[in-house]
Amino acid sequence: REIITVEEENLLFLGLRRFSPKDCKSIHHELLPVLTTTQIRNRYKNRSSVVSKPNILRDYRELYLSNPTLTSNEYQRYQKGRAVHKLNYELISKEFLPHIGPEVLKIFHKAEMSKNGQVRSVYPRIISTPKLNFGKPAEAFLNEKNGDNGCVT
Repeated sequence: REIITVEEENLLFLGLRRFSPKDCKSIHHELLPVLTTTQIRNRYKNRSSVVSKPNILRDYRELYLSNPTLTSNEYQRYQKGRAVHKLNYELISKEFLPHIGPEVLKIFHKAEMSKNGQVRSVYPRIISTPKLNFGKPAEAFLNEKNGDNGCVT
C-alpha cells in the first residue's frame, strides 16, 4: 500500500489545476518527481472516486471539471488571450493564465460553448444509406421499386 502525504496530494491538486487529469507525465516532471506517472494516475483515480471520502481531489473532479469556472479577473485575461491567440490554448495559458493549463482551458471553452448553445460536433453527421445487395443487378432494384418482379405476363 502506497502512502502519499497531504503535501503530495496538494501538489497533485495543483498539477491537476495546471495541466489536466490526463497529463500525469507533466505533473510528474513539474511537481512530483518522487512519484511515478502510474502512482499519480492511480492516486487521482482512487481519491476522486465517488465511493471515496470527501477530499480535495474528489471536490475538484465533481465541481471544477464538470462545471469549470474562472474568476472575473481570470475571465478577462482569458478573453484577451482569445482575442490575440484565438483557440491556441497553449499560448493563452503561457502568456495570460500561467496557473491554468491548456487542457483545462479547453474544458472551460467547451463548457462555455455548450452554455451558449454553440456546440459543434467534431464528427461529421453520418447519413444512413440503404444496404445494397450485390448479388442482384442494378435493374432488379429499380424493378422492385416500381413493383415489377421481372416476370413477363
